[in-house]
Amino acid sequence: MTAFNDDCTLTLDLLAAWPAKPIAAVRKQLRPGVPLILVAEGSSQLMPGAFLRSCARTWNWTTQVDALGGRAFAALPSGQRAVIAISNSGRSREVVEAMSRFPADATALVGIPGGNLTKLPHHILLPRPEVAVPATASVFGTCLALGHALADACGQPVPVADLLAATKQQLAAPEITAVGNVKRVFWLGGHAGATAELALKTMEMTGLAGFDMPGSLGLHGIHEVLAPGDLVVALDIHADDIGELRRRVEVQCGSRLHAPTLPNLGVWSPLIALVHGWRVLATVAAALGRDPAKPARATKLGNPALG
Repeated sequence: MTAFNDDCTLTLDLLAAWPAKPIAAVRKQLRPGVPLILVAEGSSQLMPGAFLRSCARTWNWTTQVDALGGRAFAALPSGQRAVIAISNSGRSREVVEAMSRFPADATALVGIPGGNLTKLPHHILLPRPEVAVPATASVFGTCLALGHALADACGQPVPVADLLAATKQQLAAPEITAVGNVKRVFWLGGHAGATAELALKTMEMTGLAGFDMPGSLGLHGIHEVLAPGDLVVALDIHADDIGELRRRVEVQCGSRLHAPTLPNLGVWSPLIALVHGWRVLATVAAALGRDPAKPARATKLGNPALG
């Protein structure tokens, strides 16, 4: 799992070198009264879009924030809007094609240099490319960049030191031993996209079905389909609901519940939940005899060949 672990620790390098001021190419697109659309695919869209909307709700930023794939964006009628294109490789076809038809004032967040999107005003997030196919540090960094820019617009602090300490703690924690040998994984809690991103990572890293259950949805009927061999991971469930959730998951269904106690960093907490989820999935993958860096079929533009 060396390649996957190296990509996870790349998050620490990002945080250690994170600038005090927001990334200019991102900050300039956040203007009161001008709707913002993030144009991205896959992991570059799932959590970054939901995380930015979560920040906007928390900080009372009332200007529209949305996230769309390249083709959906290209189908929109013309109108005034700010646009940030996001692609780890800078070469995602749908995003590149959409940007070729959009005015030049769009900007781009990319993971690595050299892609077509770097023809736009852009920022390169990663000090080195991710090696594993499943995106990890690039998702974390994209969320951080977007959140930092909106925090600046709203006069809110960015707890970089606390994020660094909490991320170090999660990556250095003992191996999570009670989550292996499962058949399906259900991710519960929150509205900031961590559960959606981890459901996708479940499929990429473990070859198992992953399910996104945001907010309190995990308390509304999923025990009808749970069975022995299912793992339910509660990342952001109210303390008053844990007892009932455990009764349904473990007692009624014979499934396993993993409900970690994670640092509370307010609106930034989903980033720490994301890192914890990586650790859970690495353990599940190992129990299945899989290398989490090397899916059997999934690929990613821009990642180096894996030996």
